[in-house]
Amino acid sequence: MNKNFEYWKSIGVILVCLSLGGCTATSQPSKFYLLNSYSSTKQAIAKAPEGLAVGVGPLTIPEYVDRPQIVTRVSTNELSLAEFHKWAEPLKDNIPQVLIDNLSVLLKTDHVVSYPWKRTTSIEYQVAIDITRFDATADGEAHLTARWYLYGEDTRTILDTHNSHLTAPLQGPDYASIVAALNRTLDELSQSIATSIVNVHLKKKK
Repeated sequence: MNKNFEYWKSIGVILVCLSLGGCTATSQPSKFYLLNSYSSTKQAIAKAPEGLAVGVGPLTIPEYVDRPQIVTRVSTNELSLAEFHKWAEPLKDNIPQVLIDNLSVLLKTDHVVSYPWKRTTSIEYQVAIDITRFDATADGEAHLTARWYLYGEDTRTILDTHNSHLTAPLQGPDYASIVAALNRTLDELSQSIATSIVNVHLKKKK
């Protein structure tokens, strides 16, 4: 009887520790992650004209991922927040910067700016992006869902619009693999946007 009492007493102590955010002796240091852009060796899109002026934004992300903790989807209606695995900077800042860097490489231009830009800045194309999903699931895939619009230089005329549903398999069971897979979906989104810009631009020149 005493052994059983001691056993359940120990379990109770562990549960109290977890409910308080972890005991000091067992708490682990937090790890921080960033989404990265293409390297400078990435191939530009064929027929991409050099020097296009492109504006990125406004860009929105869902509120459930607008937090430091990396969010994973346990089931359709259940999310998990990683207390010790966090974004090094807000996704609402990190994602646009990655897109800007990627589009600069894919379009061979240094004239890609983030919304809002100065009124004196001349823009040929603007892409507005509404991301509605950005997470990984228990079945081992990262998901990015977004609707985006390509505007002309007057920033009012819609030249192209897309619904993007992108997935990438996780290559490991850890959070580094989750971030890497999410990064690949963002790379694919960059490619789609750049391709759209090139196609629209070439049609205008005909």
